[in-house]
Amino acid sequence: MTRPELTEAAIVSRLRELGDGSRPIADRDAPFAELLLDTSIATVDAARSDPAPDQPNTTTTVSMQRLITGHESSMHSIVLDVLGPMLQRGRAQGEMRTEVSDDRAIEWLRGVYLLLILREDLEPDAER
Repeated sequence: MTRPELTEAAIVSRLRELGDGSRPIADRDAPFAELLLDTSIATVDAARSDPAPDQPNTTTTVSMQRLITGHESSMHSIVLDVLGPMLQRGRAQGEMRTEVSDDRAIEWLRGVYLLLILREDLEPDAER
């Protein structure tokens, strides 16, 4: 395995750990809107406070872009794995539109998460 491949594998592994940390929040028995908000805030906070911020600098920009953006990205599958069951419960309870696929919802949420991660100037109430 090459150094970039090892770095990418380590980043994906860390992203999975962060996702697993949000799973207990997403899996609670609570109204969909509350679960979505609480899980989203926890995900953004975890990503923002992760102790390994320099790791992405050791791989190429193209490789990082592939990891975190796009429908086929590792990040997409990790977020889908954590939030997919919650989205399905939201649809079943009539709290989420049925015509919005999990993939489209995850793509939109990932964009919001990335924007919020970059907005360190927001107070918790404004972020919420």
